[in-house]
Amino acid sequence: MLFKNSSLVGLLALSLSFGGVPADAKCKSLPTPARLLEQLYQDALAEGGDFIVYQGGNGRSQGNGAMTLFNTRFPGMNLTVIVNMSGVHAEAIDAQLAEGKPIPSVIALQTINDYARWKSQGNLVEYRPPLWEKVYGDVKDPEGYFTGLSGFTFAPVASRAAFDSGDAPIEAQDFLDPKYKDRIALTYPQDDDAILLTFYKYVMDYGWDYINRLTTQNVTWVRGAAATTAVISNGTVPNGVTFTGNTPLVTQTNARMVTRIPEKSWFTLGIQYGAIPKNAPRPAAAKLYLAWRLTEDVQRSNLVGWPTRSDISPKVGQKGMFEYSNTSPTIYNEFLLNRTLVESFRSEIESIIGPVRGDTPLNNPNL
Repeated sequence: MLFKNSSLVGLLALSLSFGGVPADAKCKSLPTPARLLEQLYQDALAEGGDFIVYQGGNGRSQGNGAMTLFNTRFPGMNLTVIVNMSGVHAEAIDAQLAEGKPIPSVIALQTINDYARWKSQGNLVEYRPPLWEKVYGDVKDPEGYFTGLSGFTFAPVASRAAFDSGDAPIEAQDFLDPKYKDRIALTYPQDDDAILLTFYKYVMDYGWDYINRLTTQNVTWVRGAAATTAVISNGTVPNGVTFTGNTPLVTQTNARMVTRIPEKSWFTLGIQYGAIPKNAPRPAAAKLYLAWRLTEDVQRSNLVGWPTRSDISPKVGQKGMFEYSNTSPTIYNEFLLNRTLVESFRSEIESIIGPVRGDTPLNNPNL
């Protein structure tokens, strides 16, 4: 009898804890991520539907995929993605925040140092989208002020034919082979902190002699990873190769340009973060966008290089972003946050390869 009475007391307590509603009914009434997304959608429509995302990148067309998918998924919404280099966006956002009038409702950049600064200034909105708890802890702010949306890479890129024939370098030391002289195209590292990290790691692993020897290969220096791949693809650099390329790791079978991940030498795997600025013009739309970016459909789509959700498996042929021994999003974040190191190394590398030359890649209509 004591056992039965104790069980009854426990059941009564459990029932009371749910306000007298049966436990199974209460669980069914809890909002699912899908229901939350639908509510955010309705809130965003009521807000007006039009909103802007500032996205980091080096080609204006890089925002087209997100605009098409989002506006198709949510009829009545009108997302505009404005792409520019993260540093350029950050400067513009600083000025807008100083006036209390940000233009974008969402900031989607890869420079965690800017998010950390904006957070410390009180210029970001705390927001944990549905499924936020599934995002790797190392790629989100623990208080919810910014969240990793996608992993991306800068790694060796060449034509499929060159890789298939063994006529393209993959490991860092391969690029020093004399047979690749006049065939290497690289992004100016001092123009992009993520690529600067690759050069920093090469110097740490192989010494400054590596950079000095690399410069004897008659490298073609360009601005932006997209431009690097473009000058190889269009033949400006005949049968060209690079280790600062940025093409999808999982490509269509007829794709000419492909990426190969080195087995030993470092490659950079960075994170694009998302956040809502204080006084965002369309806060409901901003929440909808960030929630959508964490949905399974988007995390598995071509918008994402590596999923930032720990419960989403990487694409075929890829490991999870924390499973490689020769890259680390954590090291990427630590490097960007150490501004003294970044600026010092930037100056050193520029003293060897020379200053950045050429127009911004954002003015290239083909990127």
